[in-house]
Amino acid sequence: ERLQMLRTSQNTLACPIFSLPPEVLSRVFFLCADDNDALCNLRWTKLMLVCRHWNAVALNTPELWSFIDLNP
Repeated sequence: ERLQMLRTSQNTLACPIFSLPPEVLSRVFFLCADDNDALCNLRWTKLMLVCRHWNAVALNTPELWSFIDLNP
């Protein structure tokens, strides 16, 4: 647990995007997904592979999961 806290702290210092509130990061993800029909083809899901935090934020962003493509 201590090691995970140190890693999180180090990531926050090294990369400011890790210090964004989940609401802001969620909006960034949605804007990325909404760009060029990425929401349809799920290319945005690669953002979920960056780290556990990004994965959790994406999973908890209903707007990302509310689109259903009915085209064959």
